[in-house]
Amino acid sequence: MAPPPLLVSVDRRGRSDFGPGWQPARAMADRFIRAGVPAVLVDINEELTRTLRRWPESPFFVVADTFADGSPNREHHPQPFGLRRALEQHGRPYLGSTYDAYRCSSSGDKIAAREILASRVALPRGIAVRGGDAARAAAKIARELRFPVVVKRARNSGASIGVDLARDEAELRTVLRARLAADPPLVVEEYVAGRELSVWILELGRDAEAFGIVEVHKRTAILTQRGKVLGRTGRPGKTIAEALFETPPRLSQLLRRRVEDAALAAHDALGLRHYSRVDLIVREGVPYVLDVNARPQIGGEGLGAVARSRRKRLDTVLRGLVRRHLPGLCA
Repeated sequence: MAPPPLLVSVDRRGRSDFGPGWQPARAMADRFIRAGVPAVLVDINEELTRTLRRWPESPFFVVADTFADGSPNREHHPQPFGLRRALEQHGRPYLGSTYDAYRCSSSGDKIAAREILASRVALPRGIAVRGGDAARAAAKIARELRFPVVVKRARNSGASIGVDLARDEAELRTVLRARLAADPPLVVEEYVAGRELSVWILELGRDAEAFGIVEVHKRTAILTQRGKVLGRTGRPGKTIAEALFETPPRLSQLLRRRVEDAALAAHDALGLRHYSRVDLIVREGVPYVLDVNARPQIGGEGLGAVARSRRKRLDTVLRGLVRRHLPGLCA
């Protein structure tokens, strides 16, 4: 008997090619199929009970998880990240971190994540800005933090995409005025200069492991995937350079262990499961955790590059995750 398909969640909103979430979801479905795992795309904005009835034995791989305005699912499940909670309520397994863990990760709420991580790992000094007068907030930050600082959207931000870099109080006022009007609350952190690393954490066996490390070259404010602008400054038209990636990086055995230990501690402290990506800066031998991404995009330049450095195929790694956590899907 053929195994049931893996349901890869996508936010179509009535169009086959809607938004940036469509391409990652389709790419993931294709990767699972190449790995020998049957997979189909399902629109999270269609009535969920109907989807579950149609595929009664199928688990999910969560890409899109927040229902659109007008979705029949929105009124019945908490937002954002409502699909995760809905699947848990229906007892349907899925690959990815739970609702409670995801909403307290850097992807869900950077303020909550910092509060949880503060006792477990080193973090850049930072301040939460929930609202109020931009000039007053900038003056307070100038007294307590060292410039330059980075300004991050605190909630439902996917990691550190779209941060702003401010080199002095005047730039910070400009950034805060715009950002507080558009997307509060915010996190403002000291910019830590050093070696920029991303650690992929996978649960392929009984315990989580640091599967591989990627180093990001060039002086940049944040870590992200190839092809994205890494950040903006408070000066109009001024952007931070894109990154080049190296894996495995040239690290001493001691430093590698420190970086891996910090990443594993962050993954564990937030209660994440199955996979995550932890972004860090290493300064003077100390790894500082920047973000813990509970839903990193699994592509050729991220996890795929790490897999190649270990002489593995990305398809093989994905099959290993499915075999470990959703064993009924592997023939």
